[in-house]
Amino acid sequence: MYCTNCGKELKEGMKFCTECGAPAPESAAPAAQAPTFVAPPYTGPTDPAGLNAELAQANAAYAAAKSMFRTGLILTIIAGVLLTLTGVLSGIIEANAWEYAIRGTTTGMIILLIGVLVVGLALLVPGLINLIKGIIRRNIATRKINQIKAQMNLR
Repeated sequence: MYCTNCGKELKEGMKFCTECGAPAPESAAPAAQAPTFVAPPYTGPTDPAGLNAELAQANAAYAAAKSMFRTGLILTIIAGVLLTLTGVLSGIIEANAWEYAIRGTTTGMIILLIGVLVVGLALLVPGLINLIKGIIRRNIATRKINQIKAQMNLR
């Protein structure tokens, strides 16, 4: 006798199929008779280990790390420009110190120089921190993505 749901051969006296759990038919069909059934479509979970969700989280972490890296890079570039401007301004002040002293504008140039230096340094620190954090987090996310893809046999 065969299961009418999945087609597995059932032993005499069985009340349920051991493969799919469907109730065994009441009347016993001859064992040599082939089953006449159409297998139902698979409706079970398509991702039993939850790897697709993990992969989505790892990809989101990678995107966040990439954004953090870009922010750090932009802040560091701006800080570099401002610190370079500080050097240029200090060179101008040195070269024209006597002329500015005569006009009384040296104090204004020094205040501008200090302001640019402070802003440059204020942007440099978070820029470098974001750069480093972005690199580290991007590497961690890349490793995680590769591990998940290896588990999914997608590599």
